[in-house]
Amino acid sequence: MIMKCSTLHVQPYTEYCDRRPLSVAKNGSRKYELQNISNNRICKFHIDGGYITDDDVQKCDYGFLLCEKEHLILVELKGRHFSDALDQIFSTIVHKQHEIKDFILSARIVLTKVRVPDIQNYPKYLKLKKRIEKVGGTIKYNSGKLIDKF
Repeated sequence: MIMKCSTLHVQPYTEYCDRRPLSVAKNGSRKYELQNISNNRICKFHIDGGYITDDDVQKCDYGFLLCEKEHLILVELKGRHFSDALDQIFSTIVHKQHEIKDFILSARIVLTKVRVPDIQNYPKYLKLKKRIEKVGGTIKYNSGKLIDKF
């Protein structure tokens, strides 16, 4: 399964690719932590300004690729605009859909504050959730800090 990691051409934009116990993406007060409890090979790479450089395309901030699980986690660290974060992750998926089609996809959004009154019924959220769940992934969001364990 590790071969799948090399099929996603992110090497020039990769910050690291190893089995470290904790992977982190941080922007100001917003932080995403991926606790590697299964000793997975994890590649952290920059999407905005890296894997996707086109200024006309909305894109999320980071990707975390869990090689053995063939699982790609897309991360957006955002101020307050939940709607924009959803758009950026959805656009990243659409823009790279042919390259990431064989991966389980998940989305993680970390905001300064969640300002959507009823997120579970928010149309953009439901659209992204449907797309993510179709390929076996999950979508999670939180204010300030979000922690995953894989």
